[in-house]
This record gives sequence, structure tokens and C-alpha cells, in this order.
Amino acid sequence: MTLPVAEMLKKHGIKEILERLNALETIIVTQKDTISALESTITTMQVKISSLEETLSMKGAIIHKFQSMLFDTKSEKGTSLISPIVDVATSVQHPAGQRGQRNGAPGHGRRLYEELPPREVIHELPEDKRRCLVCGKLYEECGTEDATELEWNVKIQRVVHRRKKYIRTCHCPTPKIKTTPTPSKLIPKGLLAVSAISNLLVNKFLHGQPINRQLNEIELLCGVRFSPGTIVGVQDKVGNLLRPLYDEILLHLRDADHWHADETRWMQYGDENKHRWWLWLFASADAVTFVLDPSRSRAVPRLMFGLDDDKPATGTISCDRWKSYQGLPGLLTAYCWAHVRRDFTDFLKGYPRRLNEWAQAWIARIGTLYHLNEQRLLYEPGTEEFLLADETLREHVTEMERNRRIEMLDTSLNSDACKALKSLARHWDGLTLFLDNPAIPLDNNEAERLLRTSVVGRKNFYGSGSLKSGALAECAYTILLTAVKNCLNPLTYLRAYLNACADNGGKVPTDISRFLPWQASAEDIAAWKLSPTDN
Repeated sequence: MTLPVAEMLKKHGIKEILERLNALETIIVTQKDTISALESTITTMQVKISSLEETLSMKGAIIHKFQSMLFDTKSEKGTSLISPIVDVATSVQHPAGQRGQRNGAPGHGRRLYEELPPREVIHELPEDKRRCLVCGKLYEECGTEDATELEWNVKIQRVVHRRKKYIRTCHCPTPKIKTTPTPSKLIPKGLLAVSAISNLLVNKFLHGQPINRQLNEIELLCGVRFSPGTIVGVQDKVGNLLRPLYDEILLHLRDADHWHADETRWMQYGDENKHRWWLWLFASADAVTFVLDPSRSRAVPRLMFGLDDDKPATGTISCDRWKSYQGLPGLLTAYCWAHVRRDFTDFLKGYPRRLNEWAQAWIARIGTLYHLNEQRLLYEPGTEEFLLADETLREHVTEMERNRRIEMLDTSLNSDACKALKSLARHWDGLTLFLDNPAIPLDNNEAERLLRTSVVGRKNFYGSGSLKSGALAECAYTILLTAVKNCLNPLTYLRAYLNACADNGGKVPTDISRFLPWQASAEDIAAWKLSPTDN
């Protein structure tokens, strides 16, 4: 080691070596600043990488969720908490709630549909087939062998009303000719009878069939083509007749103390400024009301429940977590546990590995909540069995709240999981209203089922082409689904109301209360439960 140093001293000298050392020290000092800057940059990049990984995970979760929505099963039904059923005869264990007929169970036999009117068709052998092949003598008839099949024929009739005229046979000062009065018609000089108008409305609004599709089907089956313009004019007239009945149903619905509420988009092409409107649904125990409005704001439920009137409604609304239902004076908000459960099922679709166990645990807790609440509803309030079931339910709810509080402090959960827990905490009071009022359901599935009819219609005929068509839609959905909710035949019910309008000269009946299911007579209710052919 000394030899190279000695040679270096001879070659460069001490002064030059010191200068180089100073230069190296300067470089080292400069590089320290650079190294410090690079370390800071590395730290910043690590934060960005962590943020981008979180964003990538969220985007991947969205992709997984929509892939699951497209290709997986649509049902959200989970595993039943009820123990399997054991068939005593065969000792075979069946899962609880298994659909369809089980092996070994007695069948119900083939239906003969004897309530339908029969049309007999006689089939005979030709004479040469009825002779004996040996002697040629004829066989004698000895009865029939019967078989039944069902035919489906669409029949449209042209009804000709011939009103007889009578001429005077005396010389008294009275009119010379008398004519039988004109039969009642819904639309004076109109072509379509009440039965045809009712069928068009029920098929469109209850079955989701556009008017043009109905007309094409009629032409295909009967060879008759109706003008769409004629149908549009009829709908405008019928909409005015249905409005008073709609108003009465709305007023009755306000008198309830519990409602289901939901809303869905509805295209209103009659509004030049805004095509995207909203179709709101409000349902009580015996009434359904639809409201079509361009706004999704709190103003719609305020108007619906008359909160600015002298006698505003008071009670509880079962709904989702949309903010327009919140903060309504005099009304409590019971949030939907099915929507909360959907938050966690989305994690199974979006984060099938990272958050599987965590999401499954919450789904199981919610399933237990439904099961315990169903057990409580089996008993009369105040009984010993009810109080015991109520205590078990409340203990489970308390445990759920404790788990939620603990998990909100867990820093290992990602932002989406924390968001779900924060939403659960924010809506906890509304989610637990059912504890003190067992009549309040845990979810808002009733509203979603009732709203599905209009959603199918929107997908098939895209909404309303005019403001009048939109007004008819909210009236028709209200009246038909109110009839369905009261176990009436909606076609028979609508025909009865429109026939009463026709009997009143094409105007609204004087006593409209007799067509409200909660005020109608027992005879009318019984008649409206039958099919039109039975009336």
C-alpha cells in the first residue's frame, strides 16, 4: 500500500493531491443534496404508486362487478338459514325451500280447465272403415273417446247497432217517428268500444306491449289494421276520464301511516327542454300512486304527502338511501336492508379475493337479521314468545353495531369498504326503526316489485311521446296496480269504470267513490275479481 502512495507523491505532489481531495469533497457534498432530492422523489413516487394501485384496484372492482352483472346469475338469493327438511317416508333430506315437486310426493293430476267454454268437434270414421273386414257388416256406435286441447283465438267483432224506428199509426199531435235511444258510448261517434279501449290500456301499461306492437298483432291474427292516430286520440280522451279516479286514490294513500317509495327514470319526449323525467312510486297497504315529474328532488314527496297543506301526512316511509326522502317533516325514514346487503354483495363481485371473508361475514349477519325478524313476526306482540324473540333480535342488532364500530377503526380496509361502513353508520337509525315497530318491513322490495311493471314498459316503448301521454301513464299505472294490490282483475275493474263513464254520456261518474276498492260494495268487489267473460 505504501508503494503506490509514494509513487503518487513523486508524480503529482502533495498540493495537487490536496486539490483533488477538496474537489472530491465538493462533489460528495453536491451528491448528498442530489441523493436527498432523489430520496424525496422516491418517497413521492411510492405514494403515487400506492394511490394508483388503489385506483387500479377500484377500477378492477368495477370491471369485476359489471362482468358479474352480465354473466353471473341475476338472483341475490343467498343460502337459507332454515334447517333442511327431512322426508319421513323416504328419509331423504331436502334443502329448505326447494322449488318444484319432490320425488315421491303425490301429484295434483292434470287440469281439465272445465271453467272454459267447450267447443265440441265430432270425429267419425268413413263408412268403408266402419265395416267388418270379413262379412262387411257395419259397426254400431258405442260411445266416444274424448281428449281435450286448448285453442287460443283472438276475435275482434264489428258490432252493428240497429236502432229500430217506429212510425205513428194514429193522427194524434205527437212525434210521427220514434227511434230507440242511442246505446251508451265512451267516446261519442268513436269507433272503439270500452272492451277494446280497456284491452289496449291493460296490454300497454300492465303487460308492457307498445300500441304499434298490439296493432301489428291484431293485423296478423285478424287481418284488420287500425290507424295509430285513432288510438292516440282515444288515449287522450281516456286520460281525462281516469284523472279524477287517480286523484281519489292519491288522497286515500295520504291517509295511511306507512308507505313504500321508489323512483325510476322515464323519458318524456314531449318536453323540449328536458327528456329525462322521473316516475315516482308511492304505495300503501291498499293503494298505489305514480307521479311523473321532471325533478328528482325533495319537492315531489313534499307535494305527494301534502306537507305544505293544512293536513299533511304523518307516518313512516320505507325507501332506499336517496336524499330526497330524508328530512321530510312529520315523516320517519326506514331504510332498506336489501340495499345495504347489496353493498356487500358488490364487494364479492369486485374484490373476490381481498374482501371475500369480510363481505361474507356481513352478508351472513344481514341474513341472520332477516331470519330473527321473521321469527319475531310469528308471535303476537306482548306474548312471552314475542318478547323472547324480540330480545334475541335486539342482541343481534347490538352485535352488528359493535362489529361496525370496530371495523371502522381498521386501517387495513380499503376506501370502498370504509365507505360502506360509513354509510351503514350514517343510516343506522333509519335501518333499525323496525325494532320498535314490527309492522315496518326490513326492505323496500314491495316498491321495487311494483315499479318493475313501469320499468318493463319503459324498456319496450321508451317512455312518453307527449305530455298527455305521460299523464295517461301515471293514471293508468296507478289505477291498474291499485286493482292488482286489492286482488281485483284489472281488466274487469277498468272496464267497469269506463262503462260507468259511457253510461254517463262519456263523462266521469257522479259517484266515483263506488269504484274505490276500500269503499266499493261486496257485490262489486266479487264481480271485479272475475274475468270479463264471467261478467
